[in-house]
Amino acid sequence: MNDLDKFRTEINEIDKQMTDLFERRMKCVREIAKYKKENNLPIYDENREKEVIEKNCELLKDKKLTEYYQKYLIQFMNISKEYQQQLNEKDDIISVNSSEGKYEVVVKRGCLEKIDQYFSLNRKVLIIMDKNVPELYRKLIVSKCLKPVVAYIQAQEKNKNLIECAKLWDMMLQNNFNRHDCVIAFGGGIIGDLGGFVASTYMRGIDFYNVPTTLLADVDASIGGKTAVNYSGYKNIIGCFYPPKKVLIDINMLNSLPERQIRNGLAEAIKMAVLRDKELFSIFENDLWKDNINSVIYRCLQIKKDIVQQDEREGNIRKILNFGHTVGHGLEMLENDLYHGEGVALGMLTLCSNKLYKRLTALYKKIGFPIKISIDENKLIEIISHDKKSLENGIDIIYAEDVEEIYIRKVSLDYLRARINMIKKGTDNEKQLW
Repeated sequence: MNDLDKFRTEINEIDKQMTDLFERRMKCVREIAKYKKENNLPIYDENREKEVIEKNCELLKDKKLTEYYQKYLIQFMNISKEYQQQLNEKDDIISVNSSEGKYEVVVKRGCLEKIDQYFSLNRKVLIIMDKNVPELYRKLIVSKCLKPVVAYIQAQEKNKNLIECAKLWDMMLQNNFNRHDCVIAFGGGIIGDLGGFVASTYMRGIDFYNVPTTLLADVDASIGGKTAVNYSGYKNIIGCFYPPKKVLIDINMLNSLPERQIRNGLAEAIKMAVLRDKELFSIFENDLWKDNINSVIYRCLQIKKDIVQQDEREGNIRKILNFGHTVGHGLEMLENDLYHGEGVALGMLTLCSNKLYKRLTALYKKIGFPIKISIDENKLIEIISHDKKSLENGIDIIYAEDVEEIYIRKVSLDYLRARINMIKKGTDNEKQLW
């Protein structure tokens, strides 16, 4: 046997040992993935990875190999993360209780391709479709329906109105829809609101399925059963509670979103973290959300599910989900080019302590949110005075002292005007107003 064959034989023996070690390692990875899922922990842990690389490189006797060993370890850890992610995505189904019965929210990469296995589509289906959804996905969902009727909507607040509803009702009448047919909303939160309201009112209510396609809709609009349209210049003033039959969230669809739309959804995710999840807020502060987007979505959905199941009709605790929305909705109505999440982000700054204000503004700068806005506060207060939360002697607002320290309070419109002026300047108030 020559030297070449000798070393090849030795490498073959080492590879056999590595195969056994690989299987043992991945068995441990499975258990770690299970633990992380059960305890809502992120898959990605930057500090842990650095520690593993440093400790293992110290074990090398031949330090000239350090650079190559680092690359080897990084590749190995990426494989482990990918494996954990796939394990944790299997059968991610959140079951939500409502007054109309249970409905499921399926969170899974690639689930859109099997939509006909989740929804009952062997009937007439009105697909209310966001024009911004890529053609590939539009064709896919149409191909899965036996009798599709497609309505394309430009997803803008100005189109979420009774005129658009009337057009959709007309389409259903012209195509002889009956109580056994259904509606699918395929788009962001605007499409979901519109689709749910149309389904809830046609023949006193037909089946409604929701397929959110944006991060904002994934973390916020997919649970809760709120449907609404804008009317006479006021946001979501006409609507009802009408839970979907089922919700399908395909995380792969986020790959097609522009950066601003991703930021738009992050605002609602940050809101959820402020309300109920210190660890999730830490993920944002440490800029780890991109590598843990599955966990971010899942944790947000669990938070909203827990709150909604306690208070479906927003009589008490569910009001905290409106953190940032009192001012945010008003800003949306005044500024046509302001996204919902951007308005909510500014709204959260308006009604929080100085301590949280500083944490949020630092986070916003990382993500790219504005921290101040030029606005006519009198016009904004006028809109807020017609908010659903407005009362004769003031308005109910949600105030955050810190992460997981939330209060429902009644304040005057003058108080709100003072807080809005604070955000206009882009600086926190030295004096607490409480």
